[in-house]
Amino acid sequence: MPNRTTAIDTEEKHVIVEFLTYRLREGSQGAFVRTMLEESLPLHREAGIRVVAAGASVEDDRGAYLIRAFDSLEWLEMQEERFYASEAWASGPRQAIVSHIEDSHRVVLPLTEAQVRALETSSVPDSEHLSFPVSMDWREDRIGSAARGENPTVFAELTSGYAAIGDVQFLPGYCVLLSKDANASALAELPRRERVQFLADVDLLAGAVERACREADPEFTRVNIEILGNADAFVHAHIWPRYSWEPRELLRRPVWLYGADKWQDPLNALSGRHAALRASIAEHLQELEDSGGVETA
Repeated sequence: MPNRTTAIDTEEKHVIVEFLTYRLREGSQGAFVRTMLEESLPLHREAGIRVVAAGASVEDDRGAYLIRAFDSLEWLEMQEERFYASEAWASGPRQAIVSHIEDSHRVVLPLTEAQVRALETSSVPDSEHLSFPVSMDWREDRIGSAARGENPTVFAELTSGYAAIGDVQFLPGYCVLLSKDANASALAELPRRERVQFLADVDLLAGAVERACREADPEFTRVNIEILGNADAFVHAHIWPRYSWEPRELLRRPVWLYGADKWQDPLNALSGRHAALRASIAEHLQELEDSGGVETA
């Protein structure tokens, strides 16, 4: 007979859940939680580790937590050993994470899948305390999550918006500028002064993407800038780097003509592999902002 798994079976299945609590050094909670959310959690996802929730304590300004789930104790040991031995962790957020920790405690226990899902959905975001329910999809409110410090793709705040690296990276360095005005559904709805400022900030971000991508890949050719809003009705601009290694039939065509496989392939998802390029874009963006957007070389 075929093996049938019902919804009830899934809900009653036990998984191993690890609760980690941290006692942090004085004044380091904000930096610790941001590093955990923006750098460590993407590495967890890339490694296939299920993070249930993570954030800061709501009653202790030196407390933080991380909750992870595994199929078994064996999987817990194997996945954590691989994760903490990886180059991405060692050369990435490890030092920043460890330097803030004064003490930590760990509890591991079995829970049903239903209980784990309850933990995922009961975590309520709190921007003041930097709490972040990992199961919440920040993509549903990109601007709001950016304003609350919960959008893990944001790396800089400009006058008119938030600079974010794209959550798909089949063209490395793809970025988006999100307007701070969450109520405007089109560029024309912004007051003229804000509209001009947004376009000026698009120029800054495009310049930073161009500089960083040209340094990273000699086959970089140009950037494409698009302000659409057909699918997502809020003001945002796409900054697409283009490369000479792209398929010949697409070299002179819009990025949106790439097939669904490019957009959906997990290998093209934003991850720790893009941390260096993201940092370079942020650095160039700061340089351009400091110089008023004028090339000084």
